[in-house]
Amino acid sequence: MYPKNIVPESTPKDYYAALDLGSNSFHLLIGQVSNNKITIIERYSTKVRLGASVVNTGSISDEAMQRGLDCLQEFSEHIRQYPHCQIKVCGTQALRKANNAHYFLVEAEKLGMPVEIIDGQTEARWIYKGVSHALPDNDEKRLVIDIGGGSTEFAFGRQNKLHKAVSLTLGCVTLREKHFANGAITDKAWQSTKKAAKALLQEHLEEITGEFDTVYASSGTAKLLKNVCVENGFSKKHIDRNALKSLQKTLMKLSHTDDIDLPGVKENRRDLLLPGLAILLAIMDILAIKRIIFSKTALREGMLLHMHEKTHRHQQASSALASDV
Repeated sequence: MYPKNIVPESTPKDYYAALDLGSNSFHLLIGQVSNNKITIIERYSTKVRLGASVVNTGSISDEAMQRGLDCLQEFSEHIRQYPHCQIKVCGTQALRKANNAHYFLVEAEKLGMPVEIIDGQTEARWIYKGVSHALPDNDEKRLVIDIGGGSTEFAFGRQNKLHKAVSLTLGCVTLREKHFANGAITDKAWQSTKKAAKALLQEHLEEITGEFDTVYASSGTAKLLKNVCVENGFSKKHIDRNALKSLQKTLMKLSHTDDIDLPGVKENRRDLLLPGLAILLAIMDILAIKRIIFSKTALREGMLLHMHEKTHRHQQASSALASDV
């Protein structure tokens, strides 16, 4: 990362800014792409909880909307350091579902941040692109899973070639609001959470079934579960079912999510740990997954690559047109 007050020399359209407006957090990634390699310049994440009220009311609350707009304003100030920067702002499940999303879009446009609400399959495709780009160029069949605040994406492929992309309306924020809204940890809440996750997965079993040799999981939920398992000695490096069951046993001894005080768990993620755990355990059970490898790259890296590829195609087309004149 460059010092905040020093911007390296650049050429027009040398920088890309990807903004991922999730149901729980907003993320900004600024980077460069050269020789098909991503160089990360800046990363920012802010917990906005845009989708918290959408679960029960169908609408983004006034408070959440203001938090989101404040965050976009802050992100725009970071981006201004890079005068030749292409920007892409993508809204995901909360903005797909909220009946008042258009109000947010109008206000974001006023900030110079036009938002594109992408569908779940596009989200899954770009997640796969971002994850597979950072993996070895081998012949393994890959399954990439991304558990978000409002949805979970599944992407099957080999190397950089995507074979199938699926998005389900199953997320940590959604399950928290339905089963752990008051923070109380009870066996009833846990069982109902896992039952709800399994029911939705079973309903879409044919869609999420495919061939894979290795399973990768990306983004905040996977990172949280991997970190807490490793830092508490439940696993050495990756996520496996025994580690998650050990974590479940530890958490179920507590009375409230506020009591979760484990290495690897940030205070502002405590309330999402059990819903995320329930979703991942349900997925591993239904798809018979033994081990999951955490991927540091995900949607935002996929967005950067998408922008770069689009720019490159445009430049090639312009060059071809000029040579014909």
